[in-house]
Amino acid sequence: MLQNNKKVFIILIIFLLVALGFIYTDKTFSSYISNMSPKTQYRMTILKNGSDEFVKAGTLGDFYFCLKNGGDSTKVSGAKNEVKLWLSDKMFFNLSVKSSIASRVSIKEVRGEKYKSLTWVNSIGCEMSLLN
Repeated sequence: MLQNNKKVFIILIIFLLVALGFIYTDKTFSSYISNMSPKTQYRMTILKNGSDEFVKAGTLGDFYFCLKNGGDSTKVSGAKNEVKLWLSDKMFFNLSVKSSIASRVSIKEVRGEKYKSLTWVNSIGCEMSLLN
């Protein structure tokens, strides 16, 4: 009997965490992407020594289509870098990049001194070279 109660309690906690996640994130990733295009401008920064360092600026180009379609989300090995593609002063793509392939993406927003996740983390497989 105790085991059954424990299972029900764990399932309830998982359900509540998922529900809170949906409340916490405002929109889906695809709803944000649908408001963008290959001509959407970005400013790229990479995390080095605890601070963001400017790398380059341009337009999303074919990277947009890869984000929209998810790309090839097979696992990539190599050292992971945290890359931010700033779409405005307040919103950015947070990318996990390994071997020049973005393997995970979420959209975050600056709120004061903190970042708020606007979407869940999505698995992708987009070559960074697709950026213009």
